[in-house]
Amino acid sequence: MRIPEAAGLRSEVGDVPSGIPAKAQAKVELIVSALAPFAEPPALQISFISAPGTGHAYALSVPVTVASFCERVPLPAADFKARWGALAGAPREVTAVVAPASGAPDLASAVAAVRDVLAMEPIDAGAPGATGASSFRTKSVHATTGAAICVGSLAMVIPDAAGGVYKVAVRTQVADVSAALMKAISAHLKSL
Repeated sequence: MRIPEAAGLRSEVGDVPSGIPAKAQAKVELIVSALAPFAEPPALQISFISAPGTGHAYALSVPVTVASFCERVPLPAADFKARWGALAGAPREVTAVVAPASGAPDLASAVAAVRDVLAMEPIDAGAPGATGASSFRTKSVHATTGAAICVGSLAMVIPDAAGGVYKVAVRTQVADVSAALMKAISAHLKSL
């Protein structure tokens, strides 16, 4: 079992047993730390021999996104609106129109997506959809302050039942974080 180096991530694989009996299982600890924003989940390569001369190799992805490193941030509606306005425009803002597979966007799914997929604290900001706030936490430290680097993140998901789509906007100070969060939320909403 091996995890190739990935930009923005540090991965550690625990002890891998040299053999596993038939119909048995083994647990291997995997620790992934975010050092910086990243676009793709880390790769996981598993290889083994099931019988002499019969090798197997599987390339998988670890189910980790930027949202896996987000911490919910409670925010008063007035603060959300002020920060939302301050982060308007590219490259900090990423927008998309996402069509769900079911063709039936709804507010409950929008709220669940913001809360669960983006790991954001839902905020009633008076928007016609779901809004939320979080902080993307890294293990990297700021050169001047020595504090861990964090990126505040805001999102809005508006269901448009008449159009059969979700209108999504993500805003952060770092374009790569905005893009990575949009990728995670878009994939989820398309699957609904």
